[in-house]
Amino acid sequence: LWPRHCVVGTRGYELVSGMHVSPDDVVVNKGVHRDVDQYSAFNDNGGDASGVLHAMLSAAGVEDVYVCGLALDVCVLATALDAAKLGYTTRVIEDACAGVSHAGISDARKQAACAGVEMIKTSDMRVHLEHRPRQEAAGCAEDAAVRLQRKRRSTSNLAGCAKSAATAAR
Repeated sequence: LWPRHCVVGTRGYELVSGMHVSPDDVVVNKGVHRDVDQYSAFNDNGGDASGVLHAMLSAAGVEDVYVCGLALDVCVLATALDAAKLGYTTRVIEDACAGVSHAGISDARKQAACAGVEMIKTSDMRVHLEHRPRQEAAGCAEDAAVRLQRKRRSTSNLAGCAKSAATAAR
């Protein structure tokens, strides 16, 4: 386990000053089990996926997940990989993150790319949010076709990443 950090009731647990949190916002706490680390906001490191985040996002019809924070090469990466695995279009806002090490960040970029996670900058956010296609009806055939096409692309991308990993291991 990591050294104690972000402990409830301490300064390290508080949200950054200046961050606007409205009464309608939901804050999902992770790492609430004393004996099990939890890097991802979706699952703990023991594989327990009983967290509420996926259920809340699904119920709200969320399709896109943007991830940022600390540490890019640990918790941000774990959350992004889990989001992508769950079928969300996932983006990491890289300049709103910091990592543990340069090597770890480099590896995180590769793992994210292999999982179909896009690395973006805060300056890209407006474009992503303004040009997001509006879904007229939940589950429409066109939307399903786009998701299927995206999954096929991700699968072929993963195959290429597996080949790259095998080549690099030699």
